Amino acid sequence: GVDGVLVAGTNGEGPSLSVVERRAVIDAAVRHRGRLRLIAGTGTPSLSETIALSRYACEAGVDAVLIVPPYYFRDVPSAGLVRYYRAVCDALPAHGRMLFYHIPRVSGVPIDHEGIAEVRRSHPQQCYGIKDTGGDAEATARLVQAFPALHVLGGSDHLMAANLQAGVRGQISGLANAFPELFVALWQAYRD
Repeated sequence: GVDGVLVAGTNGEGPSLSVVERRAVIDAAVRHRGRLRLIAGTGTPSLSETIALSRYACEAGVDAVLIVPPYYFRDVPSAGLVRYYRAVCDALPAHGRMLFYHIPRVSGVPIDHEGIAEVRRSHPQQCYGIKDTGGDAEATARLVQAFPALHVLGGSDHLMAANLQAGVRGQISGLANAFPELFVALWQAYRD
């Protein structure tokens, strides 16, 4: 009953896969996706690898790429993140769509509203959405309010009900890999 899948995300082995392995995972997912929406995690600390993986995924047929900020260096200024995301957007094919991935607890690099707005201004077609795994339902609600045109997706499973009330457009869930019917039932109950 799920609507889509994310491959090579941070809840699995995505960050530990080589570029060749990620491409193989993307290829397999594209071949077997059926009617599912497909997002590929293509963010790495290396801008050139992120660009190469993102272009590859978009050209292979994914619906969007999920880009975690470069997570090796901490205290990256917002202007640096804006340049990073703009470089990725510049390199995407015309049909390519990107989701920011806000997971500061893991990446150590938060993505602020101002940075999102700047990238959206320069690349409105490529900026599809944001996966918010910040763990703060009020912050997710502020994202939904600040960016109504973006697909804000919840990423913290324990906040799914609060995120739905805030107006997220979906949930990218680690636990749904084991219990998809529970998350689908919650989504359906909220919609009903």
